[in-house]
Amino acid sequence: LGNKHNSISKNAPLLREDEQLREELIWGMLAVEGNRDVSLTQRDSYKPGQKDNNPGWSCALIEATETGLISRDRLIDALLSSLMSDFPAYRVGWFSRLVTGLKLTAEEIAARQSEFLTLFSSPIGPSVTLGVQRIHRLWTKNPQALDATAFAYAAPAVCAGTKANALKVLTMLQALYRAGTLDAAACEDAVVMAFSHTHAQVQAAALKHLEEWVQAGAADDASADAVVFAERARELYRDYRSQLDPLVVAQIQEEGSPLLEDGYSPENSRGSGEDSTALTEAADIEAAAAEALAALPLRDRCRC
Repeated sequence: LGNKHNSISKNAPLLREDEQLREELIWGMLAVEGNRDVSLTQRDSYKPGQKDNNPGWSCALIEATETGLISRDRLIDALLSSLMSDFPAYRVGWFSRLVTGLKLTAEEIAARQSEFLTLFSSPIGPSVTLGVQRIHRLWTKNPQALDATAFAYAAPAVCAGTKANALKVLTMLQALYRAGTLDAAACEDAVVMAFSHTHAQVQAAALKHLEEWVQAGAADDASADAVVFAERARELYRDYRSQLDPLVVAQIQEEGSPLLEDGYSPENSRGSGEDSTALTEAADIEAAAAEALAALPLRDRCRC
């Protein structure tokens, strides 16, 4: 492998000429993290010349798959295995970029859905993004090939991450719900997680899910489950309203969201609180008066 100070222009010829390197050694290299001075990341980061003249290991491996020197499937699987390891973010990035460089087809992604969905829970942001992007590509190219149930199970972890990834996953869940592929129960965990997101746009996207559940429950041909989840949607809104961005709540009120029907509204809720406070204060005053009266001598009480 060498270190960051050595020339790397001979990587491609080495793969062509050395069968042991192709069949054994390269796979061992892909399975190890390396260290500060010796790693695939360092080799490709410190190229002494231009990419075309000194392509580094990533370009050499892509070329080797294109010419049939090494198995493309085996390389993809090895890279995903490393991405799911506990390598530090700096070194994992090399594997992520190489997967991107291979430009996986929808069929190749479909065969590895489990691995890409596992990346949804990665502590490394770029790995999560890689997983989301590849699953989204599969869904757009061949929706029937997506394991929707497994996707919904993995989705909550993404809804706690970056805004872009969270919105992409919520959009997919909403489309799968509309198509009847997923029900509200399958989407609930991801939607609830999105309510705690720091970006108002993500919270608003999650509320759109709740609104659709309410509308589905109000349909003439609504199923029992749809009716139950319509009420569940209103319950979730009441439970999480205090955590939502004020602008999101204001938009809900302005648009007359179905979440506010059936007698519930922020105004009513706030009014009830004020009434409750007033009643409490009146009770306190009455109790204080009774206590003061009891402390008076009997003759003074009569005058009162």
